Amino acid sequence: MCSLAGVIAALASFRPWTHATLSDRGADLLVVNQTGWGLAPAGQLVFALGVAVALLLLIPPAEENTWLRRLIPVAGLVMVIIPLTALQTAEPVARKLERLRIGTFQTVNPTATHGTAFGLWVILAAGVVILAAGGARLVLERGTRPGGDMSRPVGEASPAGDHTSDRDLSTEREGDPDRSPDRDTS
Repeated sequence: MCSLAGVIAALASFRPWTHATLSDRGADLLVVNQTGWGLAPAGQLVFALGVAVALLLLIPPAEENTWLRRLIPVAGLVMVIIPLTALQTAEPVARKLERLRIGTFQTVNPTATHGTAFGLWVILAAGVVILAAGGARLVLERGTRPGGDMSRPVGEASPAGDHTSDRDLSTEREGDPDRSPDRDTS
């Protein structure tokens, strides 16, 4: 799910994030759309993070790669913050369009409007998905890691290296009459 959201966010960095429109009597005189790439460096950062998340999930889970998997929720958090900071980027463009109407467009009552476009909302949603799924994955991996917590059943065998098995102890006990398993010490 995280890798798909990362790819979607990377592609949405090329889509319009904001738009500003100068209109009069219901007709659009001038429309300005800004893509993520036009709002540098935000669009490039979202693209890089989306690709990085998709590639990080291709790395096989191993103990030495845990710090890489911790970057996934961080990337999701950054993808949530970037669209929130870009919400008002269309306002200066709308003010510029209002100034243009004076000399360029001789209209009766022009109005400039601005808003966010679909690409920005897609990136925000992808960031939330990456943040939630990446965080949940870390929590689940921590719960299944040996020694991480008490989530293992009591009868489940621990990994090699934690303690020696009973079979290994029985070979040591065979030569030592004091450690014989058959000897009753009561």
